[in-house]
Amino acid sequence: MVISMKIQKKVVICYYEHPHVDYEKEILKDAGLGCEEYRIETNEDISDLVGDADALLVQHNTVGPKVIDSMKKCKIIVRYGIGYDNLDVKYAEGRGIYCCNVPDYCIDEVSDHAISLLLNLARGISRYDRAKKSEAFGFAISRPIHNFRDLTVGIVGVGRIGKSTARKLGAFGFRLLGTDPQVNRETMEALGIEKTGFEEICRRSDFITLHCILNDETRHMFGFRQFDMMKSTAFIINTSRGSVIDEGKLITALQEKKIAGAGLDVFEIEPIQPGNGLLTLDNVLLTPHAAWYSEKSIIELKKKAALEAVRVLKGEAPRNPVNAPCI
Repeated sequence: MVISMKIQKKVVICYYEHPHVDYEKEILKDAGLGCEEYRIETNEDISDLVGDADALLVQHNTVGPKVIDSMKKCKIIVRYGIGYDNLDVKYAEGRGIYCCNVPDYCIDEVSDHAISLLLNLARGISRYDRAKKSEAFGFAISRPIHNFRDLTVGIVGVGRIGKSTARKLGAFGFRLLGTDPQVNRETMEALGIEKTGFEEICRRSDFITLHCILNDETRHMFGFRQFDMMKSTAFIINTSRGSVIDEGKLITALQEKKIAGAGLDVFEIEPIQPGNGLLTLDNVLLTPHAAWYSEKSIIELKKKAALEAVRVLKGEAPRNPVNAPCI
């Protein structure tokens, strides 16, 4: 007599910053799926951990050809987050593997964080705080400060987060410019945004806030040429991806006062390294890639990532694919 045994499908989870993956494990268990978890440093190769994975949930690790080739039966890779620049989506597509992200979480959190950086810089809050124990402590230390209604904010990328940012900034009275090839003029005008070109945003804005994905078109879209276009009184805010800005050229622009300052939550190498020149500048406001975080958003992220893997392993189509494999 031949006894057949049903082999349980397995999901491998590679994460670093999360305190635990209990929410994912509960969802996977309820779906009858096995699970292995690994807390892995951002730059660590995960090829040896994922060979028998039917699905992979990954946070920061690079999933390129070596990792993809090591997975003999994988159907789906889910990136914990909105950005997915650490996944080689085209290579995975050629191997018949879905790549998915979680594009509909932390929308309020990231827009709130971008606005918090912007408002801090606009009102000189951190500068006042740094001077509180000095003789310079007084209103003049942050001059000039302008009424929000006299300031223009350029929004680069008017997707979910860009739209949320615009709605909130509009309530403060800022004039809004926007650029995004995927969003039409009518949609922007309904949000109080004047649709314009990228170079015009650079020239006209008092603040530029970045909400675009990182790809070949947006990598280093801000360099010396763009900083030269900007007002010397302008600030740049980045809560998207560090490499949208050429960081070395930004440091030079800040040192030479080509622009007034920056509010940055993301960096080209993360975590930011001790020798990074940004750490020595007093016209920069830095946070540690924390814009996405709230107690609600981290739970939402984890659950949605696990449910996407469950859908595909059950034979259903994913909700948020970023590639189109022939399966």
